[in-house]
Amino acid sequence: MTTSVRIDSISTSLTPPEQRCQFWENYNGKQLIGLRCSTFSDEGFIASGKNIHIDNFGIAFIRANEHVVERNIHIVKDLPKESIFFSLGLSSHTFFIKVKNVSNPI
Repeated sequence: MTTSVRIDSISTSLTPPEQRCQFWENYNGKQLIGLRCSTFSDEGFIASGKNIHIDNFGIAFIRANEHVVERNIHIVKDLPKESIFFSLGLSSHTFFIKVKNVSNPI
């Protein structure tokens, strides 16, 4: 039995501040899940990540300044994934809001 391992890295450090969120969204849409992000930070959105893919399992290590991540019904429909997304905040302040549309459950 062979195991397939792939490691991908990303950083917004070389991307102009006004393009960082879109750069991050495009990368994540291809590598992880579709999302939309924004920030209120004066320095703009700053993030880096490492994605480790082992066969059908993946884990992402992300370091970023304060930002908001959104995955609404339109993004789910445009970029569907047959996977489970689990997030764990290890430092600073992390919170999650889940909104369920009762008339159109996901």
